[in-house]
Amino acid sequence: MAYAPPVNRPRSLIALALSTCALLAVSACADQTTSSNPTAANANSSASSDEAQIRTVVAGWTTAINDQDYSTACALQTRRFTNALLEEMDGEFTCPEFLEASTGGGSDLDHAVAKVNVTRQTATAMVGTSEWRFAEIDGEWLINYLN
Repeated sequence: MAYAPPVNRPRSLIALALSTCALLAVSACADQTTSSNPTAANANSSASSDEAQIRTVVAGWTTAINDQDYSTACALQTRRFTNALLEEMDGEFTCPEFLEASTGGGSDLDHAVAKVNVTRQTATAMVGTSEWRFAEIDGEWLINYLN
Protein backbone atom coordinates (compact mmCIF):
# COMPACT_ATOMS: atom_id res chain seq x y z
CA MET A 1 0.00 0.00 0.00
CA ALA A 2 1.52 3.32 -1.11
CA TYR A 3 1.92 6.15 1.35
CA ALA A 4 -0.49 9.04 0.86
CA PRO A 5 -0.61 12.05 3.17
CA PRO A 6 -3.96 12.96 4.74
CA VAL A 7 -6.05 15.22 2.56
CA ASN A 8 -7.21 17.86 5.07
CA ARG A 9 -4.36 17.88 7.54
CA PRO A 10 -1.33 19.63 5.97
CA ARG A 11 -2.41 23.11 7.12
CA SER A 12 -2.67 22.01 10.74
CA LEU A 13 0.72 20.32 10.48
CA ILE A 14 2.26 23.42 8.97
CA ALA A 15 0.66 25.57 11.67
CA LEU A 16 2.16 23.27 14.32
CA ALA A 17 5.56 23.48 12.69
CA LEU A 18 5.38 27.26 12.38
CA SER A 19 4.40 27.72 16.00
CA THR A 20 7.25 25.41 16.88
CA CYS A 21 9.60 27.56 14.84
CA ALA A 22 8.33 30.71 16.44
CA LEU A 23 9.28 29.31 19.82
CA LEU A 24 12.83 28.95 18.72
CA ALA A 25 13.51 32.67 18.36
CA VAL A 26 15.67 33.13 21.45
CA SER A 27 16.94 36.26 23.08
CA ALA A 28 20.22 35.13 24.54
CA CYS A 29 19.78 37.19 27.68
CA ALA A 30 19.94 35.11 30.84
CA ASP A 31 19.22 36.32 34.34
CA GLN A 32 22.61 37.11 35.88
CA THR A 33 21.36 37.58 39.46
CA THR A 34 24.01 37.30 42.15
CA SER A 35 23.53 36.53 45.80
CA SER A 36 25.64 36.33 48.93
CA ASN A 37 23.51 33.36 50.03
CA PRO A 38 25.20 30.14 48.77
CA THR A 39 21.88 28.26 48.62
CA ALA A 40 20.28 31.01 46.55
CA ALA A 41 23.38 31.18 44.36
CA ASN A 42 23.20 27.41 43.75
CA ALA A 43 19.49 27.69 42.94
CA ASN A 44 20.20 30.53 40.49
CA SER A 45 23.04 28.51 38.97
CA SER A 46 20.82 25.46 38.63
CA ALA A 47 18.02 27.52 37.07
CA SER A 48 20.50 29.14 34.67
CA SER A 49 21.85 25.71 33.77
CA ASP A 50 18.32 24.38 33.15
CA GLU A 51 17.50 27.44 31.05
CA ALA A 52 20.65 26.99 29.02
CA GLN A 53 19.82 23.32 28.44
CA ILE A 54 16.28 24.21 27.33
CA ARG A 55 17.62 26.84 24.94
CA THR A 56 20.02 24.21 23.58
CA VAL A 57 17.14 21.76 23.03
CA VAL A 58 15.17 24.42 21.16
CA ALA A 59 18.18 25.30 19.01
CA GLY A 60 18.91 21.62 18.37
CA TRP A 61 15.32 20.85 17.40
CA THR A 62 15.12 23.85 15.08
CA THR A 63 18.47 23.09 13.48
CA ALA A 64 17.40 19.48 12.94
CA ILE A 65 14.18 20.62 11.25
CA ASN A 66 16.06 23.14 9.09
CA ASP A 67 18.55 20.42 8.11
CA GLN A 68 15.70 17.94 7.46
CA ASP A 69 17.15 15.65 10.15
CA TYR A 70 13.76 14.64 11.51
CA SER A 71 15.03 11.67 13.53
CA THR A 72 17.21 14.01 15.58
CA ALA A 73 14.27 16.38 16.09
CA CYS A 74 12.11 13.47 17.28
CA ALA A 75 14.81 12.46 19.76
CA LEU A 76 14.44 15.91 21.39
CA GLN A 77 10.75 15.31 22.14
CA THR A 78 9.24 13.30 24.99
CA ARG A 79 7.73 9.99 24.03
CA ARG A 80 4.42 11.23 25.45
CA PHE A 81 4.39 14.31 23.20
CA THR A 82 5.43 12.35 20.11
CA ASN A 83 2.77 9.70 20.73
CA ALA A 84 0.11 12.39 21.16
CA LEU A 85 1.06 13.94 17.81
CA LEU A 86 1.02 10.59 16.05
CA GLU A 87 -2.32 9.60 17.61
CA GLU A 88 -3.85 12.76 16.14
CA MET A 89 -2.79 11.45 12.75
CA ASP A 90 -4.36 8.02 13.35
CA GLY A 91 -0.97 6.32 13.21
CA GLU A 92 -0.47 7.28 9.56
CA PHE A 93 3.04 8.62 10.18
CA THR A 94 6.22 7.85 12.05
CA CYS A 95 7.60 10.81 13.98
CA PRO A 96 10.15 11.75 11.27
CA GLU A 97 7.46 11.42 8.56
CA PHE A 98 5.10 13.61 10.60
CA LEU A 99 7.71 16.34 11.06
CA GLU A 100 8.66 16.23 7.39
CA ALA A 101 5.01 16.49 6.32
CA SER A 102 4.30 19.28 8.80
CA THR A 103 7.24 21.38 7.63
CA GLY A 104 6.85 20.68 3.94
CA GLY A 105 10.21 18.92 3.71
CA GLY A 106 12.26 21.57 5.42
CA SER A 107 12.05 25.00 6.90
CA ASP A 108 14.08 28.03 7.79
CA LEU A 109 13.26 28.21 11.47
CA ASP A 110 14.76 30.69 13.88
CA HIS A 111 15.78 29.33 17.28
CA ALA A 112 15.33 32.42 19.43
CA VAL A 113 13.65 31.83 22.81
CA ALA A 114 12.05 34.87 24.42
CA LYS A 115 11.48 33.60 27.95
CA VAL A 116 12.11 30.42 29.95
CA ASN A 117 10.43 29.50 33.25
CA VAL A 118 11.65 26.40 35.09
CA THR A 119 9.66 24.79 37.91
CA ARG A 120 11.34 21.65 39.24
CA GLN A 121 11.19 19.08 36.41
CA THR A 122 8.96 21.06 34.04
CA ALA A 123 9.50 24.26 32.13
CA THR A 124 7.95 26.56 29.58
CA ALA A 125 9.58 28.68 26.92
CA MET A 126 7.92 31.53 25.05
CA VAL A 127 8.71 32.25 21.43
CA GLY A 128 6.65 35.00 19.93
CA THR A 129 3.11 34.23 21.03
CA SER A 130 3.71 30.48 21.26
CA GLU A 131 4.46 28.44 24.33
CA TRP A 132 6.53 25.27 24.42
CA ARG A 133 6.54 22.96 27.39
CA PHE A 134 9.46 20.84 28.50
CA ALA A 135 9.95 17.92 30.85
CA GLU A 136 13.17 16.83 32.49
CA ILE A 137 13.47 13.08 32.05
CA ASP A 138 16.50 11.26 33.46
CA GLY A 139 18.36 14.57 33.73
CA GLU A 140 17.65 15.58 30.13
CA TRP A 141 15.26 18.34 29.04
CA LEU A 142 12.91 17.34 26.21
CA ILE A 143 10.09 19.10 24.34
CA ASN A 144 6.78 18.00 25.85
CA TYR A 145 4.26 20.25 24.07
CA LEU A 146 4.12 22.99 21.44
CA ASN A 147 1.32 25.50 21.19
